[in-house]
Amino acid sequence: MKTKFAKYNIPAALLMILFSAATTNAEEKTCSLEVSIDGIRNNSGSIMMGLFNQPHDDFPGEKKEFKNAYIKITDKKATQSFTLPCGKYAVSVFHDENGNRQLDANSIGIPKEGYGFSMNHPDSKFGPPEYKKAEFKLKKGKKKISIQMIYLF
Repeated sequence: MKTKFAKYNIPAALLMILFSAATTNAEEKTCSLEVSIDGIRNNSGSIMMGLFNQPHDDFPGEKKEFKNAYIKITDKKATQSFTLPCGKYAVSVFHDENGNRQLDANSIGIPKEGYGFSMNHPDSKFGPPEYKKAEFKLKKGKKKISIQMIYLF
C-alpha cells in the first residue's frame, strides 16, 4: 500500500530532515541575556527591572516593558537572566529601597532612589537616555551586560 507521500515521490527521510531543520532554526533564534547591577548602595528593598524590545518616545515609560523583574539584592549585587528571541533590547532599572514598587522622587522630580540603563549612557544623570542610546543587540548565544546604578542623593 502506498502512502499519500509516495505518489509525490517524497521520501519520509527527507520530510524528517526538513522538520528537523525547522526546529533547529527556531532554537537558534533564542538568545540568553544576563544582566548584573553594580554600585548598589545597600541591601534594602529590591531592584525593579524593565526589559524593552521596541523604541518609544517616553522610554522607559510605564507599562511598556516586554518583560520585567523584581530582583532580590544580595551583598549589594543583583543579577537577572532571561531567555529571549534574538533582537534589539534596552534595559532600565531602579533601586526600590522602600519596597513601594515605584521610583520615588523629590518635589521637583529628582529621583531619591538609584536608577540605571543599559549601555550606561553618561547623560543618564540628567534623565533617561533616548531608547536608541540604551539599546543593544542580542545575538545567538549568551550576552552579559552590566548596569551601573546612579544615585543623586
